Amino acid sequence: MKSKLGAVRIRLKRHEDALEKHFKNASDFLVKCQIVEPYVEKGVLRGCVCPWEIGTFDREGFTILEDFHDTLEAIWVWSYYSKLSERDSYKFNIEAAWRYITANRERFIPSAKKTEGLYDCFHVILSGALYEKVFADKSYHNLLDFAGDRLASHLLKIRSVKGKGYLDPWWMTACLAHVAQSLKYHKWLDVSTGFVKRNIIKK
Repeated sequence: MKSKLGAVRIRLKRHEDALEKHFKNASDFLVKCQIVEPYVEKGVLRGCVCPWEIGTFDREGFTILEDFHDTLEAIWVWSYYSKLSERDSYKFNIEAAWRYITANRERFIPSAKKTEGLYDCFHVILSGALYEKVFADKSYHNLLDFAGDRLASHLLKIRSVKGKGYLDPWWMTACLAHVAQSLKYHKWLDVSTGFVKRNIIKK
C-alpha cells in the first residue's frame, strides 16, 4: 500500500512540476481554434473558439464555427496560464474572446428566459471570477453577477436533483459555491449550502 501511495505522489509531483508547460500547450492549441474579428454575421463564420465542434453542422446546414461556452473555457485556460507564468502572453486572445461573449450573450443566455443558458452561466462565473483575480480587471463583473444570480435563482426554485449533463444541479451548486467563496458573495454561498442541506442533510 505504501509503495502504491508513493508512486501516486511521484506522479502528482511530476504533473505539478509540468503544470505550466501543460497549460502553455493547451493555450497554444486554443489560439489555433480562435476566430477573431471581423465575424461574419450570417454564414459559416460566427464565433470565437470551437475546438470540439469544427466540421459539424447546425440546424440550417452551416458549418459550426462557434461555441459560447468553449470560448469561456478558453478564457479560463488562458487566464490560468497567465497566473502560473506571470505573463500576459494571451491577453489579446482573452480580450477577443470577451468581445465575442459580450456581443453574443443575449443569444445564449436570453434575459427574458430565466431557465435558459444555465450551463453557460456557470462557465461565465468560473471564467469571469478567475479573470478578475488574475488581471485585477472588473470590466465584465456585471455579466458575472447576472450569470451568478440566474444560477442562484434557479437553484432556489429547483425541485428535482435528477438533472444530468448540461443541467446537473450539483455541478451548478459546486460552481456557484466556489465562486461565492472566491468573491466573498454570501448570498450565493447561502443558496449553495441551502441546496445541499435540502437535498442531502436529513433532519
